[in-house]
Amino acid sequence: MDVDVNRFQERELYGFGQNACGELGLGDTLERHTPTLSQTSRGKDIVDVTAGNELTAVLTNTGEVYSCGYNCEGQCGIGEIDETVPETVPSLTKVNLREPSFRPAGRVSLVHSGNGCEHLVLVTEEGKLQTCGRNDSGQLGHGEVGKGYSLPRPVAGFAGYRVTKVKLSGWGQLGHGEVGKGYSLPRPVAGFAGYRVTKVACSYSHTVVVTDDDRTWTFGGNDYGQLGHGDRSSRSAPAALACFQGLGVLSVACGVYHTVCCRETRFGRQRESERERGQRERKRERARGRANRHGHRHKRTKDNLCVCMNREVSCSSRPR
Repeated sequence: MDVDVNRFQERELYGFGQNACGELGLGDTLERHTPTLSQTSRGKDIVDVTAGNELTAVLTNTGEVYSCGYNCEGQCGIGEIDETVPETVPSLTKVNLREPSFRPAGRVSLVHSGNGCEHLVLVTEEGKLQTCGRNDSGQLGHGEVGKGYSLPRPVAGFAGYRVTKVKLSGWGQLGHGEVGKGYSLPRPVAGFAGYRVTKVACSYSHTVVVTDDDRTWTFGGNDYGQLGHGDRSSRSAPAALACFQGLGVLSVACGVYHTVCCRETRFGRQRESERERGQRERKRERARGRANRHGHRHKRTKDNLCVCMNREVSCSSRPR
């Protein structure tokens, strides 16, 4: 099947909020109150993003990892053995991933940090776990406490195992339209009634939600503009980001006081939202059901339009 390469979408990084250590990847340490494109993310085709304490890391389609932000413990993973590493990294910089023999460790399939965390966790396509950064409580898993690493190092305890998922701690705000009152049981957020939530990320004081109509919502604390609305006013109920209206946010992560999103830059025809695609599929199924009840045969179809969407190819059809 022929695919129109002009319709591919490039995935780039946008950041907003606190930027004291360059964690937004914008090449400086200036605070941003609205989503701002990281120029160093262009051309990298980012597929996932994660954030820790003043730390951001992204995974590219080619299995490479780039990081920026706070690096006093080597958590950016860009150090070299026996060399001094910079305390702050304001632009996305490639993470050096190696085996103990100093051979390249291969492609990365997963990268993760957590809210308030000052260490980074990576998993290769072969399922090997590597960690770097702060280690005051033994959180790197290398069997020792106190000594951190500025270069990702394989965790020996998982030798012979294939790691498939990893999760670090995080916490966030509730979004029930009130401040100060907590809940001991899960409670639906009324602001999302009628929506299907597809992605969520949270920090100590703010939360980001993506719904199936391609809208991105934020709520909670906003001391550094981390909600992305162009001000520092907190929101106790979900508020949609106008600048991301109808645009595909593929991945979202929250640091303590900053937010980063991986967003599509579209070329060619407008992409369907998840809600629109679901409605179209349900309509098609209903039509097939009616045809089956009346004994009608389905007409053969052929592809006449191909659009690349998030590693998938979608084709519209018309009768022959």
